[in-house]
Amino acid sequence: METGRWDVAEGYYLQLTRARPNDAEPWFQLGNLYAEQGRLDSAERAYREALRRRDEVRTLHNLGLVQIKLGIGALREAQRRLPADDPIQEQTREFLRGALEAAAP
Repeated sequence: METGRWDVAEGYYLQLTRARPNDAEPWFQLGNLYAEQGRLDSAERAYREALRRRDEVRTLHNLGLVQIKLGIGALREAQRRLPADDPIQEQTREFLRGALEAAAP
């Protein structure tokens, strides 16, 4: 992964998940790879697989970050697609504003 060869790293981690089915680490690294690429749904699945194998706080942390990004993305898409006169539009805008403010340093 450090070389920037995402495809090679992905293949390597997938092989490790098959070779060591009870090991959480390849799933964790696969989640990191997917998150780094912006493949958030895949990252979420990989982190969940890692957690099934070992309950570890760093995995839970990364899963939470990915879920926040997915939630913000869903709210932005909802805001974009909702008609301006839909009452949910304002609620969506408020949720999105709150999530972005909470994420700011």
